[in-house]
Amino acid sequence: VVGTLLSTRIALPPPPVSDNAGPHIAPGDDVLNQARWRLAVFVLLLIVGALMPAGLKNGMHAALGADVPWPSFAHFLLFGLIAASPVYGEGRSAEVWALMLAVALALATEAAQHWVPGRHPLWRDVAIDLAGALLGRLVWPGWLRPRSLRGSCPP
Repeated sequence: VVGTLLSTRIALPPPPVSDNAGPHIAPGDDVLNQARWRLAVFVLLLIVGALMPAGLKNGMHAALGADVPWPSFAHFLLFGLIAASPVYGEGRSAEVWALMLAVALALATEAAQHWVPGRHPLWRDVAIDLAGALLGRLVWPGWLRPRSLRGSCPP
């Protein structure tokens, strides 16, 4: 009897999931979580750069080469990456959210420079930021979008 019981394969039900196991992660969620972290890092880099005192900013600019407009290039690139993030989803509402965030960040970072020693808010910088966001949003559908999210985001 014991030998028969040991040799019999018993189909056991799956173990119960405890409340501490966390939510189930669908295949696309991992990529989306990574995109959320990247977006947070890009916004943090933008804020650090925008609130950098003029002396430090000018020193870094000179070290990188003063003949290239590095701060403008960095803002253009960061705003493009922020707007191109897959966290907004797809469709018209995604376009609106991405561009609303870009406008808010552009205006907020420029306004905050009023209180940073040696820095001044400039409308030209807002225009550069928004141009980067628009370009990032235009290239989003075909180039920057992760393959694992294609067709998985609701409109």
